[in-house]
Amino acid sequence: MSKRYSQIFNISHKELTQKGVFNACIDIDSKLHIDPSLLQNCKICEFESAYKKFLDYFTNIFYLVKHVKDNSMQDRFFSNIVKRLTFKEKANTGLGYASSGTLGNGIGGKLSIQLANSAIEIINAGIDDPVIFELIPFIEENIGADRISDMTIAILYYNFIEYT
Repeated sequence: MSKRYSQIFNISHKELTQKGVFNACIDIDSKLHIDPSLLQNCKICEFESAYKKFLDYFTNIFYLVKHVKDNSMQDRFFSNIVKRLTFKEKANTGLGYASSGTLGNGIGGKLSIQLANSAIEIINAGIDDPVIFELIPFIEENIGADRISDMTIAILYYNFIEYT
């Protein structure tokens, strides 16, 4: 049987809820995700500048795209974009859609390359708003809420650590 944080730390579920703390299970995903757009108006002090940090992360990719000569890993700028669009799922968040346990996929390998190619195409088409990366699930296959959540947690990892 799965255990919740309240059981592990001997704190009542009600007390955690009153403090706005999610009482997750420690060994299975919650089927929830983080929507980065909801961070825009977040009043939690550790996340007050998180949305800007999220967008700034992608703004840096816009600068790299201008210098890509060849969409291959041999191109220094392209490979750097791929690296920046590779996100390992952080362990123990309890967020996501894993059917068992808490290990998910994140974004890596061919998917990171696919995402880099799409980013270059979008930016070269004249879209220069980093908010486009929030909309990736609507324009990119194999990217959904779970992976956007992984991306958000990876970018804002230290905000989450500070909050926790």
